[in-house]
Amino acid sequence: MATKTNDLKTTKDAGREAADKASDKAREAADKVSDKASDVADKVRDKASDVADKVRDKASDVADKARDKSGDARDKTKDVASDVAGKVRDKAGDAWDKTKDIASDVADKVRDKAGDAWDKTKDVASDVADKVRDTAREAKRKID
Repeated sequence: MATKTNDLKTTKDAGREAADKASDKAREAADKVSDKASDVADKVRDKASDVADKVRDKASDVADKARDKSGDARDKTKDVASDVAGKVRDKAGDAWDKTKDIASDVADKVRDKAGDAWDKTKDVASDVADKVRDTAREAKRKID
C-alpha cells in the first residue's frame, strides 16, 4: 500500500514538474519578447530624436538664410520647411507603425508558444492521469 501512495506522489510530482517547466519556458519567452520590444522602442526613440535634432539644425540654417532673402524667398523657404516637417512626420509615423507591427507579431508568437506549452502540459497531465488510472486498476485487479 505504501508503494501505491509513493507511486501516486511520484506521478503527481512528475506532472507538477512538467507544468512548472512549461510555465518557466513561457515566462522566459515573454521576458525575451518584452526585452526585444523595449530595445526596438528605444532604437525608434533614439532615431526619432536624432532626426528631430537634424531637422532643428537645418531649420535654423534655413531661417538664417531666409532673413537675407526677399519676401518671395522667405515664402519659398517656409514651403520647403513645411514639406520637410511633413516628411519627418510621415517617417516617424511609419517607424511607429512598424514598431507596433513588430510588437504585435512578437506578442502573437509568445501567445502561440504559451498555448503550445499549455497544450503540452495538458497532454503530459492527461498521460500521467491515464497511467495513474491504469496503475490503480491493475492494483485493484491484483487485490481482487
